[in-house]
Amino acid sequence: MMVGILLFTSPVQHDSSEHVLALATSLRASGNDVRIFLLGDGVYNASARLISDRVETVVSRMRDERLDITACSTCATYRGVDAVIESARLGTLEDLVEMTERCDVLLNFTSEV
Repeated sequence: MMVGILLFTSPVQHDSSEHVLALATSLRASGNDVRIFLLGDGVYNASARLISDRVETVVSRMRDERLDITACSTCATYRGVDAVIESARLGTLEDLVEMTERCDVLLNFTSEV
């Protein structure tokens, strides 16, 4: 099964990044194809330049797990994210549309209201 995950929050603001990381790792270990698309502040999860103990742990674990991560290039540019981790790439909303069309399940992690 292909599972798409949308992540809108940064690793600084919420625990969503850690939950997405744990879920994606578990899903992949069960034989599922997992794709992550970062939007809004979520692009900070792929930033190669964020510095903080908690953030560095999440970002380095995402890198080490070699997850398929696409970060919205417009969101990244707007937020000054100009370098992403090795397992991530910058993409467009066209990439999001393609992922959405191909996924069997699409999970959405947004900020708390």
